[in-house]
Amino acid sequence: MKEQLREMTVLIQQSTQPDVNYADLALQVKERCLQVLELLTAKVLESDSAAQTTPYICQVHLTLVGMCNTLYELPQPISATALLITPLQQVIDTIEQHHSGKLDAQSTVSHVKLKSLQHTLEAKKKALMVYFRKHRVAKKLILLLAKYQQSIQKMQEMSHAQYQYIHRVLTELEAIQFKHAQLSSSHHLILLLIRLNFNHLPFMVYCKSLHTKELDQATCKIAKLNVLKAQLKTIRLIHPKPGYALEAASASVIEVLSAWIVEERICMEMTQEIEPLETMRHTDSEKIALNLSVDQLALLIKLFKEQEIFKDIEPSKLLKFFISNYTTVKGKDISFESLRNKYYNAESSTVSHVKGKLINMINALNKLK
Repeated sequence: MKEQLREMTVLIQQSTQPDVNYADLALQVKERCLQVLELLTAKVLESDSAAQTTPYICQVHLTLVGMCNTLYELPQPISATALLITPLQQVIDTIEQHHSGKLDAQSTVSHVKLKSLQHTLEAKKKALMVYFRKHRVAKKLILLLAKYQQSIQKMQEMSHAQYQYIHRVLTELEAIQFKHAQLSSSHHLILLLIRLNFNHLPFMVYCKSLHTKELDQATCKIAKLNVLKAQLKTIRLIHPKPGYALEAASASVIEVLSAWIVEERICMEMTQEIEPLETMRHTDSEKIALNLSVDQLALLIKLFKEQEIFKDIEPSKLLKFFISNYTTVKGKDISFESLRNKYYNAESSTVSHVKGKLINMINALNKLK
């Protein structure tokens, strides 16, 4: 085997020389490729354990992919080098088809296959995105998938395992049918990606943000604990497809989300009631309705606090005072978690809206002069 691979290396080096006969060279490469495949098959059949053949298979695969990549990067016309690449790629494909489970994390696909995958994704991206928009999948989720596709387009190297995974996911996405009566299209797609263990960090952060949003809508500690309990039950009822993982060495989506929910529950159970001193809270009829959204109220409170309008009071106590005495413009109770999150994270649209209100107030003051 080593002799055949060494001879193939020499032939690849000859392909860079001027006036080389590619047709003749291709015949020699094809002959060596057939010999390599025969020797590899014999080695596998003679061996009594996979442990003995796995390193051997991985090394042969790595060597052949390196040769294929060398040819692909040559400045010669692709029509010429393709004569040499084709038999090499055929052997590589045969190894990947019959010994896929034995290829380790270091095994990469050839540049030929990577480029083919990139072209396939680019060709199918538009149709998929149109289909998702038609069924009103959340824009953030569509953008997340589009950005991941863009990251693949920039890849110079890809593992064999990741290549297989992306092909499987693409097949699943093309076959998805948004007909589930109880789920929105977004949740249907999210559920599919969780089942396929799409453990891409931005996707897991997106899922966590959805859980946080649902948690913020609960108005008291007991309600929040019930939400976390329901979320954990939902996550654990999802049956992942065996063998699927974008990042095989990383934790699964289910593991990451479950761990976060459990941590939230433990933290919440160890803290005091979010809205203590019920006797100090007003009933809905006694609360004053504000012509402000939660975002706008949170920003105004922060401005007043920073300008020392409220003196010697912790932000948390200040926020609790407002949720105990005021409601939103729609008359709904204000969630402590929601108000706190908006207090520390103001969006640009909220800043612009509040700025407009403050300008109107300044104009009104000027008229009083």
